[in-house]
Amino acid sequence: MPTFTGKQQYSQTLMQIAGPPATRAETTNNTAEVDDLRFDLTLENDEPLRVGVALLLRGKVTTKDGRVFTQLEPVMGAFAHMVAFPTSLDSIAHIHPLGKEPEQASERGGPFLSFAFAPEKAGYYKVFLQTQVGGRNRFAAFGMKVEPALPGAAKASGEHVCPMHPEVKQEGPGVCPKCGMALMKK
Repeated sequence: MPTFTGKQQYSQTLMQIAGPPATRAETTNNTAEVDDLRFDLTLENDEPLRVGVALLLRGKVTTKDGRVFTQLEPVMGAFAHMVAFPTSLDSIAHIHPLGKEPEQASERGGPFLSFAFAPEKAGYYKVFLQTQVGGRNRFAAFGMKVEPALPGAAKASGEHVCPMHPEVKQEGPGVCPKCGMALMKK
């Protein structure tokens, strides 16, 4: 993140893929199964995702038969990573779970994961949850709709803090300059 803009930047490239393009399905789902695991995502207070409003996405990892799963391994300094792409593919949200990050490779996490997400635009998002089990990455895919900002909605006021860096505080919403996560109302 360049200090002069305060915005995350990502490299882009064009790739040539042989064959006809796949049909893009904009199906929504809050449950995904990967190998022998089930991943469920719920929205805080069952509220819809809305542009500019930070909500908690609460994840739960279980086995397919419903037993809680507590063997998530650290991957790149966290027990999970979430990325969200709008249909336009012109931006990305990269979110770490809230809470204590693992300090040693032997630590294990789960079954609960919470992510603060404040979408920047309305429409369909493809969301991927990355975890690691047995030294192997698992990617759970979800589809979510984001509603436009409410007409005439005033910007939220009050102190906002970063869920990962509580020392980062400001009046009103924004993003953390350290990690790029949405600030949440205190």
